[in-house]
Amino acid sequence: MTAAKTTPAKRKSTAKKSPQKRKTKSKAKQETIPKRFKGNPYREGSNYALCFDYLASMGLKKPVTRKDLLEAYSKGSGKDPKRARYDMAVITSPTKNGDGHQSSKKFAYWVERLENSAVRLHMADNEEVA
Repeated sequence: MTAAKTTPAKRKSTAKKSPQKRKTKSKAKQETIPKRFKGNPYREGSNYALCFDYLASMGLKKPVTRKDLLEAYSKGSGKDPKRARYDMAVITSPTKNGDGHQSSKKFAYWVERLENSAVRLHMADNEEVA
């Protein structure tokens, strides 16, 4: 008798595939980070400066809700919302009468608090009479 030829079962490869190269910065993230605001009083590259840039780009001409500002800043900075809220609290603390967080008192801007937890940025050298 002749033995029937059997083909060996194909084995799945156990070799690890090389990981695909990851881009360092995605286009979406690059587009969400605003340009540095001309009147930004904070040190360039700091988290306060980035948060101020978001506030200036979103809340200078029209009010912005704190929720929208927090969401945009946390995405752009890569921080989780809890930690991003700390930076945002400092940046939005100055008031018209000069009160605010110690880190933001000496600068020439103040933040107006409006209904529905909205905020609006006012620069001292660019005051408009309403």
